[in-house]
Amino acid sequence: MLIAVANVLILLRGVIPDIVSIVVANAMAIGGAIAGLVGLQRFTGMRGRHFHNTVLLAAFIAVHTWFSLVRPDLAFRNVNLAATLFIVCIQCAWLLLAGVDETTRVKTRVTGLVYALFCAVNAVRIIEIAVHPFSNENFLSYSGVDSLFVMLNPLLMILLTYSMALMVADYLRADLALEEEKFFKAFHSSPYAVIISNLEDGAIMEANRGFEAISGHAAKEAIGATALGLHLWENEGGRESFVSELAASGRVRDKEMRFRKKNGEMLDALLSADIITINGRRAILSSISDVTEQKRARERIQNLLREKEFLLKEVHHRIKNNMNSIQILLAMKAGTQEDPAAKSALQESAGRVRSMMLLYDRLYRSESVGSISVRDYLPSLVGEIVGNFYSAVPVRIETDFEDIVLEAKMLHPLGIIINEIVTNSMKYGFEGRSEGLVRVTAARRDGRVRLVVADDGAGLPASVELARSPGFGLQLVGMLVEHLDGSVAIERGGGTRFVIEFPA
Repeated sequence: MLIAVANVLILLRGVIPDIVSIVVANAMAIGGAIAGLVGLQRFTGMRGRHFHNTVLLAAFIAVHTWFSLVRPDLAFRNVNLAATLFIVCIQCAWLLLAGVDETTRVKTRVTGLVYALFCAVNAVRIIEIAVHPFSNENFLSYSGVDSLFVMLNPLLMILLTYSMALMVADYLRADLALEEEKFFKAFHSSPYAVIISNLEDGAIMEANRGFEAISGHAAKEAIGATALGLHLWENEGGRESFVSELAASGRVRDKEMRFRKKNGEMLDALLSADIITINGRRAILSSISDVTEQKRARERIQNLLREKEFLLKEVHHRIKNNMNSIQILLAMKAGTQEDPAAKSALQESAGRVRSMMLLYDRLYRSESVGSISVRDYLPSLVGEIVGNFYSAVPVRIETDFEDIVLEAKMLHPLGIIINEIVTNSMKYGFEGRSEGLVRVTAARRDGRVRLVVADDGAGLPASVELARSPGFGLQLVGMLVEHLDGSVAIERGGGTRFVIEFPA
């Protein structure tokens, strides 16, 4: 555009001021050449700095102004123009013939040679003026060799235009070939069945190897036919429903469908599709993923899970019944004993079995395998222990448990500890009282659980310590606390408080 405007201004010489037709016009021509260099660099991805070209343009304008207005001299102006164009064109030629990589050079070689011709013409022009200077100041009245050079420039510009058009066409062809190669590889290497079909009648326009593997139909056999004609759909209404949904939203994603293979076998599939335009006609790009084996595997897993769930329920009921039978047998045996010590030992054993049975039941009902919250286990345990003791003294229960999730290997000894302490309170703590209170709390602080089991009964004698306790129950408490890597303290006064701490 700059060069075209420059030529118009030059043709208006004598009609418009000389500074416009000579200085401005030629400055625009040089600016157009530099802009062409910048465009070529961006087109080939070889961007560079242009400070030196900015200086070159400024120097050209200064020299041209001097030899146009101050000391008019056409020969010097022609040398200035030719030299400046030579410098710009040689940069363009070097970029296209040597600056780009070998693959790109194949596409830019012709345009680079045209720029080399520009360089040659301007170099010969400078030499010719130096050998045969002239003093004619009329730019439009040339003769002989000068006229030849004047005619060569537009011819070279036409040749440059064609060469650039060919260069761009080569780039476009290469890009198109690359995109076609990408599409071909992606289309045919996909493990899914991919087909392109006409939206209106369902005629298949293209099918990949995945389609052949999944459906059993050869691509040559499928192209030109319709999905209904190949009996791919389980029923004709399936395609109508699919096309309606696709037309409404423009796309379908992972729609579960059933299709028929060539051998008549049915397959379960996930169908995804988009509407695309090919040569002005709307088409459907469909991708079909065969999930028959995955669906069968899921069904097998679900059946196995149902069987295992049934077996687990059976095992749970049998274990629970067995533990319950053991507890009943121990309680019945205790009822037949006349020896108080034997009777007490059997009752305590029944209580320990009850504690384990309750923990087992809570674990079975828990969503997380092998661990439950103390809030779901201990309150029920305390209530059952107290409820199993017949006493004329009404005993109130208070519990306060944080939501602390512990593993079964920790909850099991913890349940027996509480069973022993609360049982001891119920047996000895409230004799001669009108009422009683059992309070159990648990909280977690700084990575440790603090469990407190207390009553407001008569209190534990000062002579009784865990290590020297005459009864097995308190000795068992000490051993289980040690098993938890914890500590236990007994506080007396207004009843008895067992303070147990352990890491968790």
